[in-house]
Amino acid sequence: MAADPLDDYIAAVGKALALPIEDAWRPAIRANLEVSLRLARLVDDHWPDRVTPADLGDPALWEAAQAAHRALDALLEAEPA
Repeated sequence: MAADPLDDYIAAVGKALALPIEDAWRPAIRANLEVSLRLARLVDDHWPDRVTPADLGDPALWEAAQAAHRALDALLEAEPA
């Protein structure tokens, strides 16, 4: 079975930080990282690549921010408690 890139990343970061990671903690670390990556994708999907101070008055920017907020709410509501 091929190694999972996320598991490889966790191992590499642990090694780079000289931080031993106990096997019992790996599922929790992975779950936290998966949520962080989903949130990052959500921001990436809804936020423009570049924002300047002049853009702050653009209604389209605020519509995108509101869409991101709604998507985040939906994501958080779908998460098990």
